[in-house]
Amino acid sequence: MESNNKLLKPGPTKLFPLVAVAVILSDQVTKSWIGAHMVPGQSIPERGLVFITYVRNSGAAFGLAVNPNIIIVLAIVVAVTAAAFFYTQRAFQTGWFGFSLGLMLGGAVGNLIDRFRFGYVIDFIDVRFWPVFNIADSAISVGVGMLAFYLLFMASRKKQD
Repeated sequence: MESNNKLLKPGPTKLFPLVAVAVILSDQVTKSWIGAHMVPGQSIPERGLVFITYVRNSGAAFGLAVNPNIIIVLAIVVAVTAAAFFYTQRAFQTGWFGFSLGLMLGGAVGNLIDRFRFGYVIDFIDVRFWPVFNIADSAISVGVGMLAFYLLFMASRKKQD
């Protein structure tokens, strides 16, 4: 009976790719819906706190104006390679670390798919006081925050145990 529970519960080494795939799928599905049902610049609803605004972002993260072509693609490739390398190191194979890397990898790949397909990234989450962003951007931001927290507070505690 216990072996069946192990199969249903993803361990740290399985968490990394599962989270990455979930982020990529949710990111691409939402962007596809936006591209199929809205026109660039359209924003819904007319009033509220959070809006869905279709933006084609040819710049860097959060709409920053940078020539994205080779620089951004290379940065993403380096980040993905580094994430995969670190995750192969036994010391980093924890659920927290795997989840954070999965978020970052999924977000990077989600935006990279857009860059290759369209030459821009589809952004749509609009809170008006921040540049318009998407699920991939959110995943990267949360993943970086989780990784920083892990490295600053949890990894040092783990070494003491």
